[in-house]
Amino acid sequence: MQDPHGKYVKRLNLPSFSEKTDDLKGSIRDDFDNIQELLDDSAFLNLFAAFENIAFRLVGTTTGEIRRIVKKDVSVQYPYFRCRESFIKDQNDIQNIRSLFALLENKINEDLYKKLYSIREHRNYIAHGKRPDVGQACNFPIHYVYITLSEILNIIKETD
Repeated sequence: MQDPHGKYVKRLNLPSFSEKTDDLKGSIRDDFDNIQELLDDSAFLNLFAAFENIAFRLVGTTTGEIRRIVKKDVSVQYPYFRCRESFIKDQNDIQNIRSLFALLENKINEDLYKKLYSIREHRNYIAHGKRPDVGQACNFPIHYVYITLSEILNIIKETD
């Protein structure tokens, strides 16, 4: 892709490409720091999006299977027997990250839940333009975020 007039580069708000400066090396260093931050934020958002995608797919599989089991295997006539499936959460009941967190809150240990909460807050902070009134920044390295989210997915997948 060609960008002869630098219009795409200028969108990154990198001073060394858009204005003259006396300290070109310092400006370029700052530009690379800004680019690294953009890359880190993008990696973080993509990792969290992948986590959400897998977690919600598992919710759909689980709710469908539970509904099938209840419909097929519950044969004893209990009160509300005819509407027994209404007591099961539907995939539509768990369609945002807040409802997923409510589902996990008492199912994972408190320390892991706090980490997940901090990760979600950082996701909100980045996704909403790093506004201080939306979310909160955290300094977890990306590999730490990956390990934490993977651990939570493994807990969700556990069958015991």
